Amino acid sequence: MLDGHGRENYTLLVNAHELYLQGYLDQERARTDGTFAQAVADGVSRMPAAMSLFIGNYNEERTWLYSDADSFTQAMGTPTRLTNYMVQPMDWEEADENGLSYQPFVEVVGQVTSAICKTGVMLTDIDYRIAPVGDVSHYCGDLQDINDLSIAMRQLKKFTFRPSPLRSRSPNFSSWDIFQWEHLRCFLEAFIDNNSIESIDINLQFFWQGATQVPPGSSPGSLLLTRKWPRLRKFFFEGPLHLEELRRFLAGVQQRVTLQLSRVSVLSGLWVDVLDTMRTYNQHLRRFSKITSPRGADSRLFRMSEFLNSFTVTTVQAPSIFTEFCPPTISGNRAGKRKLQVALEGVGRLPTAYDADMEGLMVTAVSEPNH
Repeated sequence: MLDGHGRENYTLLVNAHELYLQGYLDQERARTDGTFAQAVADGVSRMPAAMSLFIGNYNEERTWLYSDADSFTQAMGTPTRLTNYMVQPMDWEEADENGLSYQPFVEVVGQVTSAICKTGVMLTDIDYRIAPVGDVSHYCGDLQDINDLSIAMRQLKKFTFRPSPLRSRSPNFSSWDIFQWEHLRCFLEAFIDNNSIESIDINLQFFWQGATQVPPGSSPGSLLLTRKWPRLRKFFFEGPLHLEELRRFLAGVQQRVTLQLSRVSVLSGLWVDVLDTMRTYNQHLRRFSKITSPRGADSRLFRMSEFLNSFTVTTVQAPSIFTEFCPPTISGNRAGKRKLQVALEGVGRLPTAYDADMEGLMVTAVSEPNH
């Protein structure tokens, strides 16, 4: 038998559960029948200057409303306040921290952008920063969803895809899953497969960062070959790629582009070949093109200072070349290191003179702990 306080607490829990269940059912109904996407689209259509869309998984209301012990104490002041506190929605990160099993509804992103387009608003800037999810095939809806999204994005000029890792953990994609990648690739290409795109910023280093057996044409680097972009000016990329994918991208650029490769793992080829390739197509690169924190291939066989010295010619007057690096502590076997040094000495060095219009490459590195 429950005493007075027990019955009161039980009643409070029952009421909170009923309210939460009703809220969940309403949410699912709005998500599945398109009501949510249409509501967002209708709101955007009433903003005459709306051209950009930021997409994240943050619950700012909960952050400021119940962010400290005082707020929680106030919430416990009355049963009504406590019930309202208990049924507050939580963001994906909070759900993950509390061990709840869930699959974020990332397919809503495509539905929202398509619905906005159908109201007559043409978005030119999409900034996507939702935390990585366990099964990335959920990013992509069915074929009709992808077609609708591609049409909606035909005037997109700037696309950013930088999933923010959860505080509690980072996703672990240690093996390559071609099924999941094809779904994610279709989703990303729907945004960037157009002639209007000018700036692309894609971070895929959280996806399959431990995978090494990724076939050419099926790696994240294949996104560089989505199409030839006549207006592209910037491409920032993080994630694994093949040397040939980079070479084909540089060979096909329509105008000079700022290319920044950060925390990139080379799946085939060597970093010495990557730099040689970028030097070959230097006339296609704008100022501030750079490589930051190279990974994979031969990057751990030598110190960055040795690597850069092998490519530096003192007669070149270009202050942006190979500047501002912090040599990482890298372990490697001496034979392999010496062999690599000999190889570096034998391949194309920087030219002794630059065309007045040609700007140099910048290579930077950050210290990484020994593994």
